[in-house]
Amino acid sequence: MGPLVDAKYLPVQHWVPVEPAFLVTLAQRPCLERLDVDVRRVMLMRDSRLLPADTSSGRDLRPRPTVSVEIKPKWGALPHAHTVPPQHRAAKLGTSRYQLHQHLKAATGAIEVPSEYDPLDLFSGEAGRVWTALQALGRSPQNNFLTAVDGKPGGLHSASLALLGPCRAVHDTPGAALLTVVRDVLVQEDALAQILDVQRLCSTDIHAVHAQYQALLDAASPEVREQGTLPPTPALEAALSLLRDYLTSCTARDCALLLALRRESSGGGPMRPQTAEAPGRVTLHSGGAVFYRLTVIDLDRKPVSKLARHLALDAEIMRVAGGIEPAADHDLE
Repeated sequence: MGPLVDAKYLPVQHWVPVEPAFLVTLAQRPCLERLDVDVRRVMLMRDSRLLPADTSSGRDLRPRPTVSVEIKPKWGALPHAHTVPPQHRAAKLGTSRYQLHQHLKAATGAIEVPSEYDPLDLFSGEAGRVWTALQALGRSPQNNFLTAVDGKPGGLHSASLALLGPCRAVHDTPGAALLTVVRDVLVQEDALAQILDVQRLCSTDIHAVHAQYQALLDAASPEVREQGTLPPTPALEAALSLLRDYLTSCTARDCALLLALRRESSGGGPMRPQTAEAPGRVTLHSGGAVFYRLTVIDLDRKPVSKLARHLALDAEIMRVAGGIEPAADHDLE
C-alpha cells in the first residue's frame, strides 16, 4: 500500500533490535501468547493517537490533551454495472455496500436500527455531504467511529469538551464542535481521495472475481497446485492481476483513518495541510486553531483465502436486499 498512499499519511516505522528476554516477557501477556520470541528485531511505530506537546510559544508548557478520532470509512464507491449479476443490480448499483450490510445486520438482530452513515457521502469531497456522514457516525458510531482523550477511549461529547471546552450548541449532534473540526481536516486533506483511488483499483463485483479465482483453481492439476505455479499465459496474467487489484482494493475498503488533534496554545496563523515533517492546522470558527496529524492505518493486505467468505457474505446481504429502496443521485461507478 505504501506506493499508493502519500507517505505523510502512513505511520512512522523503524526497525529496532530486541533482546530475547524482552520478547519472552511480552509473550506472557494475555493478548500476546502467539508472539514470536525468536526474532531479533521488531517494527517500532509511533502511537498515532498522540501528538507532541506544543511548546513553540514558550508561554504554556503544560501539555494539552490530545483527542483522537478513528474512522473506518468502508467502501466509498459502487461496483461496475456490467460485472454485477442482473438480479443484484437494483440493490448494488443504487445503494452503498455499507448500507446493504447494515440492513443484513438489522435483519439478523446484530443491530437494532441501521445506521444512516453512508460512505458515498464521506468520500464525496463535498463539505456538506462529509458533514452529513460525520453527523450520522456521531449518532450511530458502531465500530466505525471511536474517540479517545490521551489514548483513553471516551464518548464524542467528552472528547469535544477535552479539545475545545464548552461550546454553544448549534447542531443536534452531541460533540458537533469536534465533528466540525474533523470535517474541516478531511476536506482540507486528500487522504480520502487517495484511499478511494485505491478502492477503485477493482470495482469488479465479487461474483466475477470469485469466478476468475475458481477458474484458476480448476485449470491447475494437483501437481501444479502443490508446486504453486501455473504456466504463464495472457489469461493467467489477467486473472492474477484482477485478484491482486481486488485484494488491494479490499484492503483500502477496510482501512481506518486515525486523526490526532490538539488545541494550539498560541493561536494565529493560516490553515495548512499536514506534511511529512509538520502537522496540519485548521482554524476554529470561534477563534484559535487546532493542529493535527492524520494517519491511515490497518493496511495489512487481505489474503486470497478471504474470497470464499466475501462471496458467502455477499449472498447473505443479497438475501435481504430485496426490500431496500435504492438511494438517489449516486454516481454508478
